[in-house]
Amino acid sequence: MWQDFRQGYSDIFITTSTNFGVDWGAPTPITNSPVGSQSFFPAITVSPTDGAVFVSYYTNRLNPPDIDVFLATSRDGGITFTNTRITTTSFSVAGLPLIGDYIGNAIVPQTGRLVTVWTDTRTGTENIWFGDNQ
Repeated sequence: MWQDFRQGYSDIFITTSTNFGVDWGAPTPITNSPVGSQSFFPAITVSPTDGAVFVSYYTNRLNPPDIDVFLATSRDGGITFTNTRITTTSFSVAGLPLIGDYIGNAIVPQTGRLVTVWTDTRTGTENIWFGDNQ
């Protein structure tokens, strides 16, 4: 799982191996974002109970240049992904020298629920936000 600009804009890709890394499949984008959207800073988590793959990321796919946080979920080993918006409102990063790659996921051991944290500026300053994704 990584972010690159192979298509002329930032997107997030996955590739898989069925023989322990001897051979790898073709890189496949996972965000299903419109062409030209910027999707970046992926954070990946895999469920220890069912192997579901979760990737949170920033994107400007809804209201460019403002950004949102989305979650890509795969329950078939990374073959297909469903993308869901986590943020409830888009936010601006205009004027910030760097938003930073402050985004991550965790699975709460007691409940098995996935949570995501990210940097968000909707209040006018950078703050940490938290989302329960299930």
